[in-house]
Amino acid sequence: MADSKQNTTYTNLTKRQINALPYFVNPEIRTITEIADKADVCRSTIYDWLDDDNFKKAVDHKIENYTDSQTANMWKSLIREGLDGDVRAIKLFFELKNKYKDRKEITGKDGGPIEIDAKNELAAAINRIAERKER
Repeated sequence: MADSKQNTTYTNLTKRQINALPYFVNPEIRTITEIADKADVCRSTIYDWLDDDNFKKAVDHKIENYTDSQTANMWKSLIREGLDGDVRAIKLFFELKNKYKDRKEITGKDGGPIEIDAKNELAAAINRIAERKER
């Protein structure tokens, strides 16, 4: 099944495009110039490829596969950073595990409660509903 999806994704690509795909995913290769050098094509060719929807889909597919394969490594790295005391890593870990939610208190003027005119707002909402029903 994976082969048919891969074939569908790469069907309309040239050999050069297919050979260049790993360079778009490689985290060590950071610029279009580096990709072009590795793929042995001009930078303008890379930009032309990136304007091609089929090529963009193939790059997205390659990135999706790569990032999926790195999930375990990312979790390990995040845990290592948290265990070393990195507060941001600890916070992110608990957010991702749905065990922490950042709460913000919202206040009204001068730190007081937010004032609403609930009675008038409710009356206006009822009137809007009644008007819709009459139509």
